[in-house]
Amino acid sequence: LRLWRRRGREGLESCVGMYAGALYRETEHALWLFRDPLGIKPLYYARLPDSTLIFASEIKGLLALCPDLPRIGARTALHTYLAFENYPPGVSLFEGLHLLPPGGAWQFELTPEGRVKDGDRFQVPLPRADPAEIPRDREALHREVRRRITQSVSRHLLSDVPVGLYLSGGIDSSVVAACAAESSPGMQAFTGYFRTGDDYYDERPLARAVAERWHFPLRELEIGPARLAEDLDPLMYALEEPRMGMGSFSQFVVAREAARERKVILAGHGGDELFGGYPMFKACRLLEAGLLSGEGLRLLCQARGKEWPWIVYQLLHKFRRGQVGFAPRLLPQAKEVPDGGLFEAETAHPLQALAAYYVAVYLPGLLMVEDKISMAHSLETRLPLWSQPLVPWALAIPPADRMPGGRLKGLLRDAVAPWVPPEILAAPKRGFPTPLRLWFRRELRGFVEERLLETPAALLYAIMPRHRIAALLGAHRLLPLPFALDERRAHRIWMLLCLESWLRQFRVKDLR
Repeated sequence: LRLWRRRGREGLESCVGMYAGALYRETEHALWLFRDPLGIKPLYYARLPDSTLIFASEIKGLLALCPDLPRIGARTALHTYLAFENYPPGVSLFEGLHLLPPGGAWQFELTPEGRVKDGDRFQVPLPRADPAEIPRDREALHREVRRRITQSVSRHLLSDVPVGLYLSGGIDSSVVAACAAESSPGMQAFTGYFRTGDDYYDERPLARAVAERWHFPLRELEIGPARLAEDLDPLMYALEEPRMGMGSFSQFVVAREAARERKVILAGHGGDELFGGYPMFKACRLLEAGLLSGEGLRLLCQARGKEWPWIVYQLLHKFRRGQVGFAPRLLPQAKEVPDGGLFEAETAHPLQALAAYYVAVYLPGLLMVEDKISMAHSLETRLPLWSQPLVPWALAIPPADRMPGGRLKGLLRDAVAPWVPPEILAAPKRGFPTPLRLWFRRELRGFVEERLLETPAALLYAIMPRHRIAALLGAHRLLPLPFALDERRAHRIWMLLCLESWLRQFRVKDLR
């Protein structure tokens, strides 16, 4: 409040952290709604026909404030979700309900007649990094990466209660653990795992290696198929709208168990977006270098098995259109739906455009899921790798330098090698994989068929006809596909389950 009195809305540029809020200035009859530029905390609002403005941190809050609010699905946003399993920041699947965009600071004024009208709109910018702050010497750059990450983790450890840690077996959470170990020895760590007979879905060995290295007690939480049948509706009630990723289910289970012992927890979100950790980055780097160039051929030879589907997708996309595409289409409707701002325009520098997409669109979707899931259990998730001033500095590093030799997260891997067990650095990216493709075929077959074919919400078949859903489930049950294609089909089934639960629980009456 003192900062606002002193500097007004521009004072938000000095705020470091995650926040969303409202400020009403009675003398000016003006209300400001604002949200942090990293998009960690949500803020929803709606304009009612009588000019009333309502706002809350949850959609459920708006529906409670105004029980007569029309519960109508936004058809365009819904089609975008079906096509991309995501939709742009600022968009809601409820017609007439809006999400303030990351960094938005919007003013609403009360007129003498008692009506609310739009006022100024201000975008809280992230601080810009000076390219001169990026060391050109490799060793100096490694030291600076370690220094800035350590500084950010230290700031996120400030707390009046004990802090916990998610350990996924990946590089990002391992780095956070290493930085936290010095000032918070013995921190309780949590990891989830699945018993499927496939080591790909069990990250315990890697999580254990980090926990043993830094002497953290590790809680290993088993997640079985019965949990999905029990938790699908509570999960969707917490998310309030279908959101991206099958991993939200496993996150929900682990967050609930972690909240029994901790109220603050550190997570590793943001490392992939800042340092080029997704297979799509390698595919774009390959096309940027030139398929038949020396670097291009070397990248092809170094590609891992699960990176090939992304490379093939990009090659086919470039062959068809002569351009580079930035995300796979999940359903045929994608050809009929505008991207709604999901993708940057094609550029001569696909790595830069891809990084901008992940920062502006993809990660905010993940952050929304994490925030809603953790807060459903009164758990505060903190993200040391996705914080000011680390983000603008890391984004100022040239994309090729973040991926030296075309290696995913090559800069981060080299910089944190002294901290992280070598088996972590050598492991392929997994990202908390969830074996729904296996469960949909076996243990959860009856549950899926009941929810989608026998007792579905009324509007589900307006989104996808019953015969198409039955064909999708039948094909998945009878015709196992290679991993990437099997995952893609499982995502379709997952999206339909989420939509069915959302339509049912929030009593969506129509699509517009």
